[in-house]
Amino acid sequence: MLLQVEQIAARIRELRDILDVDASDVAKTIEVSKETYDDYENGRKDIPIGKLYLIAKALGVDPTVLL
Repeated sequence: MLLQVEQIAARIRELRDILDVDASDVAKTIEVSKETYDDYENGRKDIPIGKLYLIAKALGVDPTVLL
């Protein structure tokens, strides 16, 4: 996968860990399966821009923080 995708995934994972938000909760909020969310967060799948905005909202940050 592209380096940029992996970097975004790492930022999401790190921020979610810092905020102590469960991955299952984020998956539910953005309406994807836990497995799909795990694929996003581990850089195995490219995150659609709409889902990226929803992830940012779920974590309470501006989407540009994740980019």
